[in-house]
Amino acid sequence: MYFLCKFIDILLHCLPLRVSLGIGKLLGLFFYLNPKKKRVGLINLKQAFPAKDFSQLLLILKRSYLSLGKNIIETFIIDKILKDVELKIKEEPQEGDIIVGVHEGSWELYNSVLASYFKFAILAERQKNKELDRFLNKKRIHSKLKVCFSLKELIKCLKNGYSTGMVIDQGMEKNAKIVSFFDQLVPTAGGAIFLAKRFKKRIFPVFGYRKNNKHCIIIEKPLDCNNLGEEEALIYLNKVFEKYLSLYPHEYFWGYKRFKRKKSLSLLILHEGRLSHLKYSLALLNTFKKSDYKIKEEIVEIEYRNFLSRPFSEIFSFFSGNFCLGCGRCLNLLLKKELVDKLRRRHFDIIIGTASKTAPFVLLLAHFFGAKSCIILKPNLIPSKFNLVILPEHDRRKGKNIINIKGALSFFPDLDKKWQEGKAFFKLSKERKLAFFLGNALTNQDIFNKNLKIFIKRLKEFSQDRFKILVTSSFRTSQEAEKILEKEFEEFANKEILVLVKRKNWDFVVPTFLKESEIVFVSADSISMISESLYLNKLTVAVVLENLPHKHKRFIDSLREEYLNVIDFPYSDFSFKKPKKSLRLYNDGKLKEAFSRLL
Repeated sequence: MYFLCKFIDILLHCLPLRVSLGIGKLLGLFFYLNPKKKRVGLINLKQAFPAKDFSQLLLILKRSYLSLGKNIIETFIIDKILKDVELKIKEEPQEGDIIVGVHEGSWELYNSVLASYFKFAILAERQKNKELDRFLNKKRIHSKLKVCFSLKELIKCLKNGYSTGMVIDQGMEKNAKIVSFFDQLVPTAGGAIFLAKRFKKRIFPVFGYRKNNKHCIIIEKPLDCNNLGEEEALIYLNKVFEKYLSLYPHEYFWGYKRFKRKKSLSLLILHEGRLSHLKYSLALLNTFKKSDYKIKEEIVEIEYRNFLSRPFSEIFSFFSGNFCLGCGRCLNLLLKKELVDKLRRRHFDIIIGTASKTAPFVLLLAHFFGAKSCIILKPNLIPSKFNLVILPEHDRRKGKNIINIKGALSFFPDLDKKWQEGKAFFKLSKERKLAFFLGNALTNQDIFNKNLKIFIKRLKEFSQDRFKILVTSSFRTSQEAEKILEKEFEEFANKEILVLVKRKNWDFVVPTFLKESEIVFVSADSISMISESLYLNKLTVAVVLENLPHKHKRFIDSLREEYLNVIDFPYSDFSFKKPKKSLRLYNDGKLKEAFSRLL
């Protein structure tokens, strides 16, 4: 490898500069055509410049790789082009000052230029290829550059009056200080700050850029960080480099996963207008927000472009993949223009949706942004196409990308506020209470209604001299079932509140009834309502009013032993036990697992 590099070195010195740089452009084009590197670079650029369209980012990325190819060629011919580099100094560094940069521009050339002006040492890593390492270090020494391979060596040079060069790498060091870089919280190397504070040195940010096949190096005004914390100093330096990278984004090396270890995430939550489904996604979001990540979310309702959008979304999503990054033609056909234009000016790390209607758009948008996809409940698409699928155990689907929860996800924003609002509105007494939530028949309405009458009779008997009763129907409850509730409870002395949802409903009914009640009875058809009651760790009783479908039987059986009481015809046994375990803790643990899998 050493002799190959020497041969290339001799050859490039014989060629005109324009030809040498032309070879560099071809080399950069080769890098650019690597689909994996291209994908990483585009995603990085979208995170740094979310308002830019992918067509703009693609142009920046191409220029970046072409520039990288030229930089590699320039490493061989530094002595040939050194004199043509323009140096703009806003304040002259003194002996022993620290110069910092980022991985941008022709950094080997820039180091040599600085070494030609003053005593200059850099901290470098050994190359994996020993022969290449030998060649590079001979080049550096020839340019009067002192190369240090340990912090101890660098400190020695610092004490001997050398100005030292260090790179502030974003996203490289796992345990580095977390600071903002292009509005992303990333670990940022703080070695330069440590040395500056310890030896009372100033830090000079340096940035270089290409100007008509020549280079310009800017030495910024120094930062005295002796009275600053490490985080403050790093934020300042990152802002300086952000300013220059915004002007010359093509100079940066975007092909490395700069934001891989970031501690900020942007989530897009899709919904189709159903509040119950949106609550599932919000429950997942709530768990994510308990992590040590800074979470930003945007909630968007799907707006179809026309009546064909729904069926065609499943077809397009089935054939979508990583190759769709930044394309968006499917989105233009399926969604309203205003919505697509709005989303194009954003970046998202995770796309979340609930149920089959959102599933196609979760996939399409995840592929468009290069984001992770997460769907809650069973999608109409192949589950393996998603990064993560959250399904209830009773669906009996398992897989590497599937997390199984018990029941349904629950989320109660402003629970206590809604409870107090409901208490005041209904003017509730201080007596002990139980609640009855009624859904509707799944298999046989006649049997459901017949058993409902029998159960209500037993419930009345059970409540005598013990509990006041809070009763509510649901939007699914049939008119016949609502009439039964009205007839049976209207004149009943122990009935405190009866809410017939189809006539009048309030958003504080469910939180108030759950918080006020010692025992919560729920018709066994309502998986979500049973789950919400258990989420608040209430003594919950599933009331079986008909022969349940297999899915609901599996749901009831999965909770019966440790979480849920069940009462069946003839409704004679009203002896109940409190939950042995917390459904909330169980599902929260599963959602934390889901979060870690996504990352």
